[in-house]
Amino acid sequence: MSVQDRGTIDYLAIESGSGRVVLAISDHLDWTEPKQHLYVLQEKLNTYISFVESGQVWEEASTRAGKEITSGGSEVVVRVFLRHEPPQLFHDFLDHVNNAVQALKLSVHYEVRSTEMPSA
Repeated sequence: MSVQDRGTIDYLAIESGSGRVVLAISDHLDWTEPKQHLYVLQEKLNTYISFVESGQVWEEASTRAGKEITSGGSEVVVRVFLRHEPPQLFHDFLDHVNNAVQALKLSVHYEVRSTEMPSA
């Protein structure tokens, strides 16, 4: 799965120790057309935000953990694994997204990796 698979959640895990729910997006696209790339990423992030807003994230996390996990005690982190170093436009976009989703106890971070994200 990748950033281009808009309607799917690529990866969900419970972080040991902190109990945070971690969602991940694997983004292999280059930045030759940054606005188009951001549009694709925004569509994928909208799927993730809806997943959190609807409460589905807590149902899925509870199933995976074998115990109830609720929004009251956990936060959600979306990690975007990029294959290519992003332009400034991406950083501005990420700041905007994080401001918009703060009330959901949701944050979005990124990491640049030269290889594909390992599968779950």
